[in-house]
Parts: sequence; structure tokens; C-alpha cells
Amino acid sequence: MNGAVSSCRTTLDVRELGIQFGCVRLIPFVQKGFVLYKERFLAALPPSRRSSTDFGRPVFTATVFYLCAKRHKLKVDKLKLIDLCGTSSSESTTVMDLICHIFACSCAFLHLIYTCLDWCCFIILF
Repeated sequence: MNGAVSSCRTTLDVRELGIQFGCVRLIPFVQKGFVLYKERFLAALPPSRRSSTDFGRPVFTATVFYLCAKRHKLKVDKLKLIDLCGTSSSESTTVMDLICHIFACSCAFLHLIYTCLDWCCFIILF
């Protein structure tokens, strides 16, 4: 895909990204992560700004996809994602900073659950 065409892009579909980057199993995680991000972000905003918030820009979808891939230890070309969503590297980094703390919290919580499950299995086995 050439840069001129991708810079005109107004939407970016998670399924399309999953197929293009060979990460189809990420699709449900990206969708859940995006919903979680939107809920927490909107909850932190004052009510007067909630209605004007636009999550439809492709940079949000691409960033959530990239962070999910990173969390699942899958390699995704960040520059190609930036090109696909027609944004700059600096805007992508800004959005990543906004979204990253939510994934870090979610990952820490899941890690705690898995650790507890491992410990319970250890106790039951011995």
C-alpha cells in the first residue's frame, strides 16, 4: 500500500489488521481492550467533554492492536501500522502513552490471577 493512499484512511478495522499482520487470534483481545480503554477514558473526563470525544480515528485502533500484540509477544511492524493509520510517529506515541497504562493495569491484574492459580495448583498437587 502506498503512503499517499494510506494517509487518506479514515477507518481501520481490527479484523483487517489481524489478517494483514497474521495475528488473527488477537482480534477479541483488541476489541475488549479498546472497549476497556474507552470506558476508563470517558469515566475520567468531565461530563461536558464526553460527547465530543472521538475514538473513531485509526490511530486508536492501531495503537490498541500494537499494545495487544506486544503483550502477547507477537511481532508487529510499528512503522507499518503508523503508515496504515495515516498518522505521525509523535501522535502515535502520544496515543500509546494514553492507552498504555490501562493495558499495564489489566496485564498486572491477569498476572496476579495466573500467579494465584499456579499457587493453588501447587498446593493441590502437593
